Amino acid sequence: MTSQNPISLPDIQNLLGLLDVTVKSYSMMPLERQLVAAKDLLLEDPPIDVAVLGQFKAGKSSFSNSFLGQAVLPVGAIPIITAVTRLQYGASERALVRHFNGRITEVPLADVAAFTSEAKNPGNEKNVADTHL
Repeated sequence: MTSQNPISLPDIQNLLGLLDVTVKSYSMMPLERQLVAAKDLLLEDPPIDVAVLGQFKAGKSSFSNSFLGQAVLPVGAIPIITAVTRLQYGASERALVRHFNGRITEVPLADVAAFTSEAKNPGNEKNVADTHL
């Protein structure tokens, strides 16, 4: 989801392999458990879940946008995001909006704020359960 080349799963597997060799070569045994845990996480789908939590106006969306390398989540002077938003790596950029009635709407990334922001969806009048980007 960034303008830079994303790191592929094989790249991550190769990096973990290099770390494995390094840990063994330098007898860094305390890191072995973390390395095994990271390898195990790569076998799951999705590979890793990370939650970004904080108080209102703590910069969660700004942090996430910075991490992604582009402004995907709305930011503003008042609390903005009104629905749970899940970011996930995928082959293409897209946003799925799941409504409380089970309906799923695919929208361009540029339109995410129309469903997730209090300003454009006051009181969650569009009945958004969550969004997946």
